[in-house]
Amino acid sequence: MTQEEYEKMKKYMADQIKEMEIHKWIESEAAGHDLGEDALKDWILKHAVEFRKHWEEEHKNDKN
Repeated sequence: MTQEEYEKMKKYMADQIKEMEIHKWIESEAAGHDLGEDALKDWILKHAVEFRKHWEEEHKNDKN
């Protein structure tokens, strides 16, 4: 893996974690308690594929 690829992957992971944490917060607020790992699993099942497609399209010309 090149440094450029590494930096892009690092950015992708940071953006994904941010989205997962937002989902966890919103779902936990709606439930009235911390849903923890269940909310993160829910995000993966419902949003991960679409997030990746959108992220890759948005960042396809990024150098890193």
